[in-house]
Amino acid sequence: MKQWFKRQVLERFKHLKFRNKLILSYVFVIILPVTALGVVSYRQSIDALEQQMAAATDNNLRQVAYSLSSRLDKNNEFIRFTAFCPYVMEELSDSDIQWYELSQRLNNYFEPLSWYNMSINRDFRKLTIYADYLTRPIGSFLEPSGAVQGEEWYRTACAQSDTRWFFDGGELYASRRIYDSGAQVLIGVVHMRMNTEYLMGSVLRRQEAPCGFFLTDGEGSLVYHYTNIPGAAGEPEELLRELAEQGGEGRLRTAGGDYFCASDFVESGGWNLYYYTPSAYTQRAGVILWYTIVTVAACLAVMLLFVWLFSRTLVRRIDKLGQKMALVEQGDLGVSIHSDSKDEIGQLTNGFGRMLRRVNELIDQVYTSQITQKDAELKSLQSQINPHFLYNTLSLINWKAIEADSPEISRIAGLLSQFYRTSLNRGENRIAVKGELDNVRAYVELQLVMHEYDFDVEYQVDEAVYDCATVNFTLQPLVENAILHGIDEHEGVRGKLVIRAEVQGGDILFAVSDNGVGMDPEFAASLTARETAGYGLKNVNERIKLVFGEACGVYVESRPGGGTTAFLRIRKRDF
Repeated sequence: MKQWFKRQVLERFKHLKFRNKLILSYVFVIILPVTALGVVSYRQSIDALEQQMAAATDNNLRQVAYSLSSRLDKNNEFIRFTAFCPYVMEELSDSDIQWYELSQRLNNYFEPLSWYNMSINRDFRKLTIYADYLTRPIGSFLEPSGAVQGEEWYRTACAQSDTRWFFDGGELYASRRIYDSGAQVLIGVVHMRMNTEYLMGSVLRRQEAPCGFFLTDGEGSLVYHYTNIPGAAGEPEELLRELAEQGGEGRLRTAGGDYFCASDFVESGGWNLYYYTPSAYTQRAGVILWYTIVTVAACLAVMLLFVWLFSRTLVRRIDKLGQKMALVEQGDLGVSIHSDSKDEIGQLTNGFGRMLRRVNELIDQVYTSQITQKDAELKSLQSQINPHFLYNTLSLINWKAIEADSPEISRIAGLLSQFYRTSLNRGENRIAVKGELDNVRAYVELQLVMHEYDFDVEYQVDEAVYDCATVNFTLQPLVENAILHGIDEHEGVRGKLVIRAEVQGGDILFAVSDNGVGMDPEFAASLTARETAGYGLKNVNERIKLVFGEACGVYVESRPGGGTTAFLRIRKRDF
């Protein structure tokens, strides 16, 4: 199959015109590297764009993670201050609490300071200090811990020394134990409820570009989610799962969208922060692809234009030489062929021109000798007849027939006189077509008399051919062959002879048809090459070709039992 396809391609390429071969070759050589360059440039642009998007994604995440961690650290300073405040630790470490005095001391120092910090920091929403020794609330911030000692956050805060940040019901909290390091006793827990919407909004929602964030705890559970991506599809938990499976880095393709992702660890809160943004580069990739295609197409168009101009300049001289060769092939040997160029095409053109001039010289020599020979043969044939003696004799016969009241003999003598007058044509080789047809009509009438009118004759002649020139004594041999070898040999059938003459483009076509016995097509085709005893078809064919060129001449069509048609083609020339 491969070999067959290769042969078919090579065969088709072999038969293409030279210019098309040249253009195809250049196109093949140009398209491959230009297209490859365009593809490589596009891929490099896409890779660079992906790297840029990945870097931008990672940079945005780092900024957000740093901002969030800084806010938590800043807020943690107040929580630590509260947990380590000497007044608080002193008052809460005393199990024998004087409620009124404790309230007065708190009102004098701790509560004003706390309210001040709460008012200037919008991240804080509610501060509560749970004390183990309290049995009832005191002031604005102190609460007994009995009601919350069973909560998980309380137990966790008591078990660790650092501030613990956690989400509960979508709200952010911070808790830190108050520990009397001297007495090695846990005396309470600072519990801060944060203004979650404000804190997260000021950190996460400041992003102008479409993006989303996930906060997960140490166990990977989702504690907070925010996105400003319009029409974000899919459940957050599903997207988070796919992000975590991929490691939270790189490009993520999901059923809900195509994203660039990055992740970081917020140490202050003990959270994993995942950042994702739609891969808007796909739109830029479309623009890059469009510009790449336009650039490649423009380069190809310019190159193809140059190829077309170059091939046109190169092939134009070959086409011009081919046109002149075609004229020579059609018989026009007088074409002037010359080139001033010194390249291979110029050498080929001048070589063909020299060859044509030499051929013309040889043709002139052969043509002159053959014309001289044929004219000598015809003149020898004509000289065998003394025209004056013949005309005088026929005239005498004509008058004797009239005196003897024999009109048929008079008519025959007149036809014979007309036949020889047109045949001899005063020794001239050229004759008007009308004169040649008159010669044929006279000959046919004589044959009708000789055959006692036992065959029919039909003339189909276009009057436009009458004033054109032809070679003398060329139709009569065709008619003679039709009668002697066609009609006479077909016994039992009334013969019919049809003589036609018509204009075909720049030619005149004569046809002599009979309904005789016919012959094999191969034998009919060889008649113009056979030597005969008389002035046959071969002689007529050669005389026509010498005068009108190789494209003209005699050819015969026939089949056994189907009659024969002899054609004679000449150039249409005025007489």
